[in-house]
Amino acid sequence: MRITAGAWRGRKIPVLDSPQTSLRPTSDRMRQAIFNLLLHNPDCLAIMPTLEDMRVLDAFCGSGALGLEALSRGAGHAVFWDKDHKAVQGVRDWCTHYGVDAVTVEQKDALKPKPAPSAADLIFLDPPYGQGLINQALSALSRTGYLTEKTLSVCEGEGERPDMRILVEKIYGRSSLFIGIKEEVTRPPE
Repeated sequence: MRITAGAWRGRKIPVLDSPQTSLRPTSDRMRQAIFNLLLHNPDCLAIMPTLEDMRVLDAFCGSGALGLEALSRGAGHAVFWDKDHKAVQGVRDWCTHYGVDAVTVEQKDALKPKPAPSAADLIFLDPPYGQGLINQALSALSRTGYLTEKTLSVCEGEGERPDMRILVEKIYGRSSLFIGIKEEVTRPPE
């Protein structure tokens, strides 16, 4: 796997090959499709007209490919979370090797985040398939302030439709890709 565009185009991203790790990294082709949608789809551009200086959360980071791709394309800071220690260490090692310091890499459960220091502008959710984790993560991230009505969420899964206002929906083989924003909560008049 390699970064597909931006300042670090062509740099390899190592992928763990461990029986204890069930990583299913987002392919180069899928990442290219995601970023083409983010940077060219009118509905996405209305929410996030550029990646420049954006705060990114890669919540089930695995290899870190999505967050690293965002940084390569101009994002200002990326937070990487994964429950797997080896995945976290792999992202940390990559960032150290290339001198990338605009990152926070933590072994953390995206379903149990602590309150956010600030909201993310862009969130990537690519959890293990078939466990219903996307909506659980969206709810937890919203409750703790990472996800607001101005945050663009990119969700990749199989058979799970995210509970958000969907701007883009694409099917790639067995993977479904959704890009959307949190529904605004409208209060009835008093």
